[in-house]
Amino acid sequence: MNAVSDMLACYPPFIDACSCCLRVPETVDRRGAPRFWLRRYSVLIFSGRSCSHRCMTAPPALVRTEPETPPRRGRGRPKMDATIQRERILTAATTIFIARGFADGSVDAIGKVAGVTKRTIYELIGDKEAVFQAVCDGICARTGLSRFGPPSDTVPVRDVLLDMARTIVAAALAPESVAYNRMLAAELLRFPNIVLPVMEKSRRDIHGAIATVFADLMAQRRIAPGSASIAADTFYDTIVGAKALRAMLGFSEPVPQAVELERRVDMMMRGFLADDGGLEGPRA
Repeated sequence: MNAVSDMLACYPPFIDACSCCLRVPETVDRRGAPRFWLRRYSVLIFSGRSCSHRCMTAPPALVRTEPETPPRRGRGRPKMDATIQRERILTAATTIFIARGFADGSVDAIGKVAGVTKRTIYELIGDKEAVFQAVCDGICARTGLSRFGPPSDTVPVRDVLLDMARTIVAAALAPESVAYNRMLAAELLRFPNIVLPVMEKSRRDIHGAIATVFADLMAQRRIAPGSASIAADTFYDTIVGAKALRAMLGFSEPVPQAVELERRVDMMMRGFLADDGGLEGPRA
């Protein structure tokens, strides 16, 4: 302990402290220096704790402590929230299915891109077919064609149809929609039992949303009564026509300008005006 005392004498802050304030480790290394100077221990100086013998107001303490052990991390990837995992899976699956198709898009590839395990995909969504269906539902939901709000009594019929026409044509000619429809057309002959129900559901959703708007306008007696289903088919063909098919085949089909859409809507409205002139018509 002489080596310890000699070393402590070199440091004035420790001179006035009594031995109970200096918690010196019991062992020294082979050079005679106390082990609390090695990296194995941490030194806490001027801890502010009062000495029991009151030799100093705030005696320095040379404390031997154990090194802090960092928290152990579990094996594998850190866990993510189930909602975030599902979003990442569907995002990766959308990219893979559109680029490769249903046949060449595997669950292993989706998991690798999404950063999740195969088991996680099966637990959150299901098998490959279930993932494909979820991707198709997500694309249809993003287009905004599955539902239109009821027409307001204060909004002219022409404006109601113009708003609906802009939404339909923008969604039908969006790059994601074009690539998605191209993939469905390519996979239809190989997997009709999987692709055909998806295409039929998408058509029913779009057709039903448009038909509902026309049925509401007819119920409000703002257009001539008739078949809302035929009106929906005619409206879609008038607004979109063969543009979506040409875009799917690789032709350049930009979104029509506002003037062209207005002309198409006016042509559509002339076919649904009442003969008595009591209902709304297109502007001159």
